[in-house]
Amino acid sequence: MDFAPYIASLQDRIKRLEEDFARMITEEHEREERMEEKHALLRRERERFHEEIRTTEKQLMALMKETEQLVHAFKTATRQKEFSRLKQRVEAWKGERFLTRHELKRMIGDAP
Repeated sequence: MDFAPYIASLQDRIKRLEEDFARMITEEHEREERMEEKHALLRRERERFHEEIRTTEKQLMALMKETEQLVHAFKTATRQKEFSRLKQRVEAWKGERFLTRHELKRMIGDAP
């Protein structure tokens, strides 16, 4: 019995399997590199997002402080009745309607 063709066939199959294995390993390394790049990109974006949140929080805190200072200034600069009317207006304020300077001047001017 001649085993040479069978052995040659096995060697050819082993060679193809080794090539397929090497290709799969290469593809896996490339996939890992892409995942690491994507991970690094997402980490940088997350850090940038958190920095934007911190900046926004600082701006919001500054705005709140300015608002408190403005309210304090109104309390000390206006008569109690005028402040009471302004307080009622602010409490009735709706998010979709803002108090303009003209309206504020008119309200202060209308106060007895």
